[in-house]
Amino acid sequence: AGGRDLHPNCFRCTRCSCSLSGVGFHEQDGNFYCADDYEALFSIQCTGCELPVKNNELWVEALGGQWHENCFVCTVCKMPLQGGKFFSKLGRPYCKDHA
Repeated sequence: AGGRDLHPNCFRCTRCSCSLSGVGFHEQDGNFYCADDYEALFSIQCTGCELPVKNNELWVEALGGQWHENCFVCTVCKMPLQGGKFFSKLGRPYCKDHA
């Protein structure tokens, strides 16, 4: 892996130490990571829920951040705002009724 020869028992995730032998893994800056830890450390984080935005998920870029499509809602009434008009107060989105 990564041009190095490692014993299967030594091939472990840098963060959680789970075995990477025989499973998918990611390499970043010479370190190896399981899929979950790689996503948590290096993925875009949703501004709304603070969970990773996965590659196959739809997302919205607004208010200086990236949001899951279903997280970009009015702060008060939770009405979806993606593709529509919205207002901002203290970096949070609002519909026109609650702006």
